Amino acid sequence: MIEWRPRFYLRVNSFLGKRFRSAIHGTAFEVAGCDHAVARGQGKMNDPEVAAAAAARARIVLVAEDEILIRAVAAEALRDAGYTVIEASSADEAERFVAAGLVPDVLFTDVRMPGTRDGLALARELKARLPRLIVLVASGHADPDTALPHSHKFFRKPYDVDSVLAAIAAALEQHEP
Repeated sequence: MIEWRPRFYLRVNSFLGKRFRSAIHGTAFEVAGCDHAVARGQGKMNDPEVAAAAAARARIVLVAEDEILIRAVAAEALRDAGYTVIEASSADEAERFVAAGLVPDVLFTDVRMPGTRDGLALARELKARLPRLIVLVASGHADPDTALPHSHKFFRKPYDVDSVLAAIAAALEQHEP
């Protein structure tokens, strides 16, 4: 699985269940023939096996969480469950990913984050742009009934990651064409 991330960050997960990670994060490098369109299954790539796997793309989960440890745990659990995960440290960064062409299937967002908008504003904006988007909201502060549409699922922190995974799987199953 190939995950595109802006700022020249690329994570490659092998298809044999082994994981490769760069020890130097943030280092700019180029992967010959690979671009965002390929990672979304829409482009061409030199390696037919990798291109075929990218074409059968996993569901994309956009995780917007400013607390790095919480974001890392959630993202790793989602990756282990087979999802392609894009991580954002703020609602503003998550919105920039979508503005750049990312089309997530699921948004999993914290409520309180630094920047010009919070997670609830992000959820409203992205849901208006992407009506089929599944939205999950997490907070240790917000009341789940406050400004949360019925279509959104709420998780109070600390949440059980397995509950989040089950909610995503059930929501995706309901949205199958």
